[in-house]
Amino acid sequence: MMKSEAMPMASIGSLTRVLAALPRAESLGGSALQLVFRLWMAKLFWDSAMVKLQGWSTTVSLFRDLYQVPLLPPELAAWGAVTVDLVGPILLLVGFATRFAAIPMLGMTLTIQFLVPDFYRVEHYYWMMLLLSLIVRGPGLVSIDHWVRKRFHVAER
Repeated sequence: MMKSEAMPMASIGSLTRVLAALPRAESLGGSALQLVFRLWMAKLFWDSAMVKLQGWSTTVSLFRDLYQVPLLPPELAAWGAVTVDLVGPILLLVGFATRFAAIPMLGMTLTIQFLVPDFYRVEHYYWMMLLLSLIVRGPGLVSIDHWVRKRFHVAER
C-alpha cells in the first residue's frame, strides 16, 4: 500500500519538472523558428536587390512601365525598393532592429500584392505572415536585439 501512494508523488514531481521546462523549450523552439523566418526573408529580399542592381535602367523602366507604384515617380519607387531590399536583409540577418526592418519589408509586400497591377501572388501572403511574426514576436534569442536587451537589462514586454 505504501508503494502505490509513493508512485503518484514521484509522477507529480516528474510532471512538475517537465511543465517547468516547457517555457524554456518553447523559447528555444520559437527562437529557432524566428531565425529561420529572418534568414528566409533576408534571402528573398537580398536576391530581389541583386536582380534590380544588375541593370539600373532596366529596373527604372520596370517601375515606369510594369510595376507602376501609385503616387511615386518610377525613379523614387526603384530607389525605395532597392533600399528596402538591401538594408532589410542585412538587419534581419544579424537580428538588429528586426521589428523596424520588417515593417518596410511588409509594406513593400503589401504594396506589391494589393496596389501593383497584375502582381497578385499567393506566396506574398506567406511572406506577410513571416514578416508579421518578426514584427510581433521579435527576432528570437539568436540576435543582436536579444543581446542588447539582455546587456542593458531592457524588458522585452
